[in-house]
Amino acid sequence: MLRGERGLTYAAAPPAADRITEGSWWPAGYHGPPLLSFDAELAREFGLKPGDPVALNVLGRTLTFSIANLRAVNWGRLGINFVMIADPASLEGAPHGYIAALYAAPSLPPDGVVMREIARAFPHLTVIPMALVLGVFRQWVETLDTALRLMIAASLAAGALVLAASWAAELGPRRREVAILRALGGGRGEILAAWLAECLLTGTEAGVVALAAGGAASLGLSRFVFDLPLHLTAGPLALAFAGALLLSAGAGLGLLAAMLRVRPALLFRLA
Repeated sequence: MLRGERGLTYAAAPPAADRITEGSWWPAGYHGPPLLSFDAELAREFGLKPGDPVALNVLGRTLTFSIANLRAVNWGRLGINFVMIADPASLEGAPHGYIAALYAAPSLPPDGVVMREIARAFPHLTVIPMALVLGVFRQWVETLDTALRLMIAASLAAGALVLAASWAAELGPRRREVAILRALGGGRGEILAAWLAECLLTGTEAGVVALAAGGAASLGLSRFVFDLPLHLTAGPLALAFAGALLLSAGAGLGLLAAMLRVRPALLFRLA
């Protein structure tokens, strides 16, 4: 926030969409020491509270304001708002301009026609089409989404390789176990049931670890990178958990099925 210039405005009343979290708004017709309304989230990061002084360089002149209140600002609405709002009397002598947001009804002509008409009627205005800005932002989000999906796919592939390697490492002892069970009269159904239970237990453990690690990573990204609340949906979580179970059960049962097709004597020789 301290890099470059910041927009500054004044208002006699708080914005309708904002909520005062600390302090109070200045009374109507206030004339006194300069007062300032500050964004509550940034104030918390700066360690500011109502009553603290804030010095601002306004068009080359330093003005010292006292924070009157903190506001909870919903920046996701994409409406016009400011981190800092001063009382009207403190800036009444400063040159300033006006800014407004125009929400076009669906029945109006396309944005290009509306902007041309505005420019023709008010040639001194600067019109910024938010559709283009949001389009660039959407492309950035889609690129980020694609990168995250590729990272997830790579992680899943690596997990599958680790799982396959773990099963391969136990191939010798598993062959001996199957051979002993079959030599002692164990049926295919009993061996399959025992192996399936172990595979499902392993898959459940892998799914729980994956969900915990993924949830922690998602929380870290949401909170410390994107500064957004985390919303977990049951569908993708259940799909990931079921995928871990199926992968573990499929790999284990595929290996067991191959060993059950071999005679116990040969299994003893292979083990």
